[in-house]
Amino acid sequence: MKVTQLLLVQSLDWKNISPEIGAATVVAVISIGNLDLCWAFLLFLSIATLLRLVWNSAIFIHGLGHAIAIATLDRQLNALNIINILEHRSIAVTLRSLLPFEPIFMPGCDRADLWVAAGDRTPWRIRIKALGGVGFNLLAIALLWQLSSDSFGNIWTSNCQAISLISTLFNQTFLGANLLIILSSWSDLAALVTGVAEIFCCGNFGFLGQRNASDDPRQLLPERVVNVFHEMGRETEIRGEQAGGGLVVATNRDNQTVFVGKKVVNKKRDNLTTSLETAFAAERRKAALAGIKPLESTVMGVWHYRFGTSGPPAVLETHWHEWMSARQASVWQFLEGEWVHQYKNVNHRITHNGDFDAWTLFDRSIGNTELGWWLERVLHTPNHTRGDSPKIAGMMDLLVTQGMWDASVRLAYQLAIAPSIESAFGGQKPAVDAPNTAPSPQDISNWAATFENIFVLYRKLLAAPDSPACSQYFCCLEHDTLQATTNDRSVSQQSWYCQLLTAPNSPVSSQHFNDLEHDILQATTNDSSMSQWSWQRRVTFVRTAIHAFFHNDLYFATKTFMSRAEGSFGLVTVSTLEEGRLVLSAQGQPMSIGFNWQDAYMVYASEPAAVDAVLLNLPESYRLDLDQKLGEIALVSSQDIEVYSMSQKCEVALSELKARWISMADHPYLPQIKNPENDIIDPIAADLRDIPPTLAEIKLSWQNSDSLDRQSADYLVQLFCEKAHKFEQKWQKMVRAGLTEHMQQLPSVDLLVTGVENSLWLGERFAQDLKIVFPRLNVRVISSNEVLQQLQHDFSSLQLGKDSIVLAITQSGQTFPTVQAINTFDQLYRQDIIGELFILTT
Repeated sequence: MKVTQLLLVQSLDWKNISPEIGAATVVAVISIGNLDLCWAFLLFLSIATLLRLVWNSAIFIHGLGHAIAIATLDRQLNALNIINILEHRSIAVTLRSLLPFEPIFMPGCDRADLWVAAGDRTPWRIRIKALGGVGFNLLAIALLWQLSSDSFGNIWTSNCQAISLISTLFNQTFLGANLLIILSSWSDLAALVTGVAEIFCCGNFGFLGQRNASDDPRQLLPERVVNVFHEMGRETEIRGEQAGGGLVVATNRDNQTVFVGKKVVNKKRDNLTTSLETAFAAERRKAALAGIKPLESTVMGVWHYRFGTSGPPAVLETHWHEWMSARQASVWQFLEGEWVHQYKNVNHRITHNGDFDAWTLFDRSIGNTELGWWLERVLHTPNHTRGDSPKIAGMMDLLVTQGMWDASVRLAYQLAIAPSIESAFGGQKPAVDAPNTAPSPQDISNWAATFENIFVLYRKLLAAPDSPACSQYFCCLEHDTLQATTNDRSVSQQSWYCQLLTAPNSPVSSQHFNDLEHDILQATTNDSSMSQWSWQRRVTFVRTAIHAFFHNDLYFATKTFMSRAEGSFGLVTVSTLEEGRLVLSAQGQPMSIGFNWQDAYMVYASEPAAVDAVLLNLPESYRLDLDQKLGEIALVSSQDIEVYSMSQKCEVALSELKARWISMADHPYLPQIKNPENDIIDPIAADLRDIPPTLAEIKLSWQNSDSLDRQSADYLVQLFCEKAHKFEQKWQKMVRAGLTEHMQQLPSVDLLVTGVENSLWLGERFAQDLKIVFPRLNVRVISSNEVLQQLQHDFSSLQLGKDSIVLAITQSGQTFPTVQAINTFDQLYRQDIIGELFILTT
């Protein structure tokens, strides 16, 4: 009985029944001796529903304000849609919340937050858009106040006490709902103050090395690795210090590989590196007491720092990310010349900086929101995060399938059988509340059993995944797939998947693999669900599943993901199935890798200075920067690296990599490198102390005529003077010819200034001052985000010519849109399309 009562109390969450409590109170007051039980109950339901409607109206008003502001300022009328007005809450969920005792959204109490994409990120536009939702709520309160004084106030003077009580309750509910929405709109208030929304700056870094004999066997992370973390963490703090997470790979009592990790949200005046290690060290000690031990031969630590200004930082949104939690799975591995079956702990995690916008699936681009709903159904695992990065973790759960028949057939079904993304939503348009019609776990299990039973018969005859026989089989598979008709979507979808596998010609027979395929195909005819598919689809399904089983390790899965992903990626993927290796990707985001060959370890970081801080001046130590422009993916261990070029679609030759290594013993910029102070207790106070000497150093640099700052500035002024002189000469000619009325500003831009946030504001002030000195110069100031859009869609609108100068301002030197614009302008300069490129940074 006590258990039943407890469950009843837990299910009736107070916030979900607050309208019913208010309705019951009103009915109890006005029905004494006046209404029978039936009328009282109907009145109760009516008042409760109306109270819920009033409450939801405040959310509707808030979203409408945002949508109108975005549509007006960005001139995007399509932003004025029901999705934005409901702030990404579905219509079904909204309507259901109007029913008594159903869940109702309560700001600050619900785990899911409402949100609207900010659109154009120009600071002044962001501030107005942020004010849109709050402004509409304030307007609603003002209107209510006026109506209450004009109308409702008269009711109190009448004898209609019941109507008066009900109207007062509605007024107070409406007032309270709008005030609560305003007070809980932290992201709006932050954007209003900062002029920034939906801009993320994050940093990956980590360590992978061999365990030394001197390392304490009780410590999951040896002291020397913790020291490396402190060095790299201090350098990475420039990329974000609001929140951070770390993990280490270890083994449990059953000798299963596991992750031990911790995430923290940093306090305002705390140092994130210190805060995270304090919490992470406690978590590691707790794990050690539970029987978790270090890996025997390897040490792997993965960290991530985050700065997000689209809302308050939260542990849930902090990296690392996983979609499916750790689970026991049936895994086949090729060990010592044969296939061996084990039950292993399977867990995949990622850290990511950048933006994951969409993934190409079913021959179309699927946005990350819809992709997240789809992953929830396909993987049968809900996920409550809002960000884009967790969807990458979900894709790893889908794509890492090597040695696992259940995961292989699950992926094969989506690539070969499912006709569209809607097939997982009951044929409906993807939505959070649509039904789940993806293959059930039982279906997946049954199909996997069919494959595995045949595989067991052949396992002693089948070679390793990287053997010549296996390569020959998949070469033939790829050839047959590409020759097949492209009218069948399942065949065309599988073709890109097979092309990722590069296999040499081999004289070794692949007959055993052909026999495996044949027997599995025969077995599918006995399965009630698989037998309903066409023969061609079954062939594609079986071949895709076999391919996934043999080849989809973490490296191949990451290449598969990146080949169809839209966005920018500094991506780290790790798995308990790959305890001595991890995969690093760079596309539109930096990733540096450093090796100390002598001491057998490697480090990586989004911030190159973090790698330098560890390896600088050490013998046999080198740094490699992955090519973020063309895109590269690296498989690394403590002493080895393999790099895949996304543009060339092949592995990069070792000779080419050797030419790109930067020696840490002979670093080209050693005099300019400064290491941060250690163990800063109060970083804000330290920053305040550093301001005067920093300003003095800047002043000294500008006073020194031989400094790089002074020389660059002198050259820029020289270019301005030359432009002004040419314009003056042209002016004099026009005066002598009597054509001054036709004298206009030159069509091409003399100086384009670009940046974002505070850097853009600084550029605007500089442009105003410059026009006073050189009034005839054609100077434009454009945000880096707008520059990128125009570079991509309409380069001519920038009005740049061969003599145009570009000044890019980025305070940290790592502002993503500005850095991307700089890279593009650098290419245009090298092609003699624009003039000089200047960069102002700290």
